[in-house]
Amino acid sequence: MRIHIRHEIAHTFEPPVRFLNATLRLTPRSHEGQHIARWRVRLTAMRT
Repeated sequence: MRIHIRHEIAHTFEPPVRFLNATLRLTPRSHEGQHIARWRVRLTAMRT
């Protein structure tokens, strides 16, 4: 069985910020009965 999971987080700030440092800590774990076939993190800066 294959399961596809997509998770999206969007942050907005009022007033808008010019610069932002952030740490992303998301790591899938393989264990007995579960194997991670593919893992990807994509970041997109949105301009207003």
